[in-house]
Amino acid sequence: MIRAALFIPLFALAAAASLSLDSQWESFKVSDSYSCFFVLQTKYGKSYESNVEETYRRSVFAQKMELIKAHNERANNGEFTYRKGINKFSDLTTEEFKAKYLGFKATARRIAPFIYKVNKTVKAPTLVDWRTKGIVSEVKEQQECGACWAFSAIAAIEAANAQKTGKLVVLSEQNVLDCSWKYGDQGCGGGYMDDAFLYVKDNNGVDTEKSYPYISGDGQDYHTCRYNESNKGASIASFVDIPEGDEEALLSAVSEHVVAVAIDVGPLHDYEAGILNTNECSSDPKDLSHAVAVVGYGSENGIPFWIVRNSWGQDFGESGYFRLYRGSNMCGIANLASYPIV
Repeated sequence: MIRAALFIPLFALAAAASLSLDSQWESFKVSDSYSCFFVLQTKYGKSYESNVEETYRRSVFAQKMELIKAHNERANNGEFTYRKGINKFSDLTTEEFKAKYLGFKATARRIAPFIYKVNKTVKAPTLVDWRTKGIVSEVKEQQECGACWAFSAIAAIEAANAQKTGKLVVLSEQNVLDCSWKYGDQGCGGGYMDDAFLYVKDNNGVDTEKSYPYISGDGQDYHTCRYNESNKGASIASFVDIPEGDEEALLSAVSEHVVAVAIDVGPLHDYEAGILNTNECSSDPKDLSHAVAVVGYGSENGIPFWIVRNSWGQDFGESGYFRLYRGSNMCGIANLASYPIV
């Protein structure tokens, strides 16, 4: 009788845990339609081609749930300054995520025409947010294409052009993806922001996004350059590199410009909100894997941070952005940083 009495509440707890997982899974996966091949459409635009596939994805999701729960309990206790959460990547393994959504590659750093020098006679402001100045376009989405480098470069060019002209023109990542191959970039296979800058400089322009829309994230990657000068939205005169690993120089540069940077992605794909401060990413230049754009900096409760524009859509993180701890070259953010000159 005692064993039976103990078994009932334990069984009830297990059932409640299972119910919670079922509820979370169904919330993550909205079944909109079925086909004769049992294809489930999800609210994130994914599909599972069989019961076997869905069962596997659910197991990955369950593991993520446990890790997220454990992390957030520690965050609630003040052990972490950021929270993790369920998002559109939560049914992917870490290896699958990295294969589909990263793409920074720099076999050798191209020597920029200019190297940034800090003006030590001018003190940088304590808070900078270029989003409030009308020079940063809405967060875009690279989708399943290693095009982060193009989105990072274009974000910096859009901002520099808007600073110079007073008008924010949304520019074409696809133009850079298709046309910068001879500079070392490889479309969805990866690339480097300085190579993109050099292409735009030598080409004397980049088209608008409206005239040359993004298609590579839909599984299309033409590799055929279709640049049309009559659709040019901006051009650049040169570009500037920040001294490697110098966060003081990066701070000074970001007080003046939106800056393209590369980071080691670490646990970023599970990020929900807060200031990402982690030992799960590397600051070694050889480990850099993802390109983003720094659009400002500040501090919260005495904790300094960078404001970083990502290219995983507006439903990621803090409306498409994340904040990264500032002061220890977290995730290598100051290792390969640069910006264009218009």
